[in-house]
Amino acid sequence: MARRKKPKVRCGCHMDIIYDMNAQKWCFENGYRIYPIVNEGGYKLVIEYKGQKRTGQLLYTRDEWVDGVWKLYSQIYAKQKA
Repeated sequence: MARRKKPKVRCGCHMDIIYDMNAQKWCFENGYRIYPIVNEGGYKLVIEYKGQKRTGQLLYTRDEWVDGVWKLYSQIYAKQKA
C-alpha cells in the first residue's frame, strides 16, 4: 500500500521575496550586517557597517522583518554593484 503524501502548507509570508544569497554573501564580506531589534509594537531593522549602526524608521511585524532584511541586502548589493 502506498504512503499518503503530506499536504504542503503554504504560509502567506516570504512568498514575494527572492532570497539572494550572493547579495547576502557580498554584504557579509564587505562589513554589512542587518538584524532586527524589538521596538514598541514590532521590530526595527539595524544596518551595521564596519562598526557604525543605523536604525531604520519602518516598523515591521514578527512575520515581515525577515523580508525586510532580504530586501535591504539586495538593495545594498545592487547599489554597490551599479
